[in-house]
Amino acid sequence: MQAKCVHVSGHHLDQTKVYSDDATDLAGRWMDAGVQDLYVFDVDGAIQGRTAHAEMIVSIAQRFPNLNLHVEGGIRSESEVEHYLKSGIRTVTLGTKAIEDPAFIAEMCKRFPERITVSLSLLEGQVCTHGCQKTSPVTAETWAQQLSAADISALVYRDLGRIGSCQGVNLDEAIKLAEVSRVPLWVTGGVADMDDIRALYSESEVGIETVLVSRALDEKALSLKEAQDYCED
Repeated sequence: MQAKCVHVSGHHLDQTKVYSDDATDLAGRWMDAGVQDLYVFDVDGAIQGRTAHAEMIVSIAQRFPNLNLHVEGGIRSESEVEHYLKSGIRTVTLGTKAIEDPAFIAEMCKRFPERITVSLSLLEGQVCTHGCQKTSPVTAETWAQQLSAADISALVYRDLGRIGSCQGVNLDEAIKLAEVSRVPLWVTGGVADMDDIRALYSESEVGIETVLVSRALDEKALSLKEAQDYCED
């Protein structure tokens, strides 16, 4: 946010805590620590409805070509998708645009196979869009089925009520979405410690493939190496 790395509290994207003023330096430190994939959420982009920090994000990708960068936030146009993917970003995640225009997702998946993911941000069971300012009357399960049919490479499930809380993941909802989506599920929101890692890993057979962790790592509640070693065994 404003070119700084922040933790967001719940669904209030404007309520943040700064934990680094230098995104490039932070990316390098995570890479040195053994991270191979880094998920970047452009908070300002999500709020404004357009990419806000594309130049900086691309510069990180080009500085660390061996680091797989995955980007979300404010991406609403074909030109934005193309710019990211042709500039070294591994995957682009579409949220609001996916709900507004599913046909756009299908077209992007045809143009950029295996490089388009879709996020479903849930608050109290409802799918939220437009930087958490609007909700969809359609259920998350219905969206998961419809969007996965577009040949997306993964579905990102975000529990907005748990973002930044470290109170534990919503395993039941994650399993439900994994079972209906038919594509790999990435889970984020509420990860607190190794118990969450173990719980999610135990459900890998239903399609839970990846867990995105931020605050628990920054606050040392979770060991990156321990989590990686557990999932690689």
